[in-house]
Amino acid sequence: MKKIIYLALLYGAAILSASTPRATAANFTILLSPVDNKTIYEGDSKLIFYSTICDPDIIFSNFTLHIDTAEPFIAKIDQNNTLGYTGTCADLSGSFSVTGVRLGKTQVIVTTSINTVTSGNGDVIVLRERTVIDDVYRYGIIVLASILYIGFGCKVDIRSIVNYLKKPISPAIGIACQFLTMPLIGFGIGQLFTHTLDNFDVSLAFGLLLMSCSPGGGSSNVWANLLGGDMDLSVTMTTLSTFLSLAMMPLWIFALGRVYLDPSIVEIPYMYLARSILTIVIPLSVGIIIRKCSAKTADKFALYTKPFSGIFIIYALGFGLYVNWYMFDIISNKPEQVIPSAILLPLIGYIAGFGLAKLTRRTNSQAVTISLETGVQNAAIPIVVLQGSFPQPEGDVAAVMPIAVAIFYTVPIIIAWIIYTIYNKLNPEEDSEEEKVDADGEDNNRWDNMAYKSEVTDEKSIDTSKNQTVL
Repeated sequence: MKKIIYLALLYGAAILSASTPRATAANFTILLSPVDNKTIYEGDSKLIFYSTICDPDIIFSNFTLHIDTAEPFIAKIDQNNTLGYTGTCADLSGSFSVTGVRLGKTQVIVTTSINTVTSGNGDVIVLRERTVIDDVYRYGIIVLASILYIGFGCKVDIRSIVNYLKKPISPAIGIACQFLTMPLIGFGIGQLFTHTLDNFDVSLAFGLLLMSCSPGGGSSNVWANLLGGDMDLSVTMTTLSTFLSLAMMPLWIFALGRVYLDPSIVEIPYMYLARSILTIVIPLSVGIIIRKCSAKTADKFALYTKPFSGIFIIYALGFGLYVNWYMFDIISNKPEQVIPSAILLPLIGYIAGFGLAKLTRRTNSQAVTISLETGVQNAAIPIVVLQGSFPQPEGDVAAVMPIAVAIFYTVPIIIAWIIYTIYNKLNPEEDSEEEKVDADGEDNNRWDNMAYKSEVTDEKSIDTSKNQTVL
């Protein structure tokens, strides 16, 4: 009799269990709110609410809910993110806190006992808020660059600049390297890695193209000064290339940028380019006026351009790395996509610029200048373009490529500067001769002394013999 009663109870329980609705992936949905505004800044937290849509008659027993993000290094869930429930569907709701870790975009993933839900409204965007340090760095660069350009204005020979403009063979070679060779190199590198690396980020390839068709940067003049380049040619090329970028950048974006995206969405920062021109021309003009009014004062000012150039480089590299340190986190997640491209673009640019200059019989100092103007490009312009053309955080993430190029293009130059400095130390006689000639106001530099010293000596001996004949 007891066995009959026991079997009857088991049969009733089985019928009751069969009649109770069960949650399945098909009739169970998790909703996250707010739907459209899950944007936070690095270090900040935001409360996100969740609720469910399912059959109200469903009864949960030992139901588990696990909440996480697809990329915890971008945003992370703060509290214990594994929760257990017992009850009806109406009881399954609550909230969790998400904290932004670094710049980027990720997605909230909810894993339950039933299924894994990657809700379409689960995107979390983490932005980087501009800080006082960013502004200090930016204004510091402007002030230092302005002082340097005043010094360059005191140092350059306006007659030489006018001659370069009248017979622009050397500037034309440099401009051809900047706006013909470099864009094709940048596009070629981008295409190479797009077809050889899996999931190569298109925005990085586009950022590389933008960097390759940007004008020469202000630091190219600084390095030309430190490496004994032709300062008259350097200043001429930087100014001309910035002017020409108003037309050449849109042209290349239209011609090659369409491979990566719709060119119509790209915003060219014409006002920023105009301001860049003014930041070069105005302080340079001040230096030229100082030389015209007082050559002695200009000579004293020009003496400090080399040590001040060193200060500028240390400030730009040291402080710049600190301010942009967050970019290394982005680079570390995709180093195979960023680092090789950032090294190859300026390196090939240096070689192409120097090679083409020597093929066209330019002097060593001119070749050094053309090489620097080709490989050192203004990273600020593509950054402004990317941040203005893409929604955030995609714009800031894409800007990692110009910043990486700006970091890596200094490595070959520093090596060249070390070699150049060692040579100067080992040849103090030539160094004293150079200082003497510079004090007399003549155009001279170490690179041309090394290559043409014997030629100059022969010319002087010929002149001497002519004078003796006349006497």
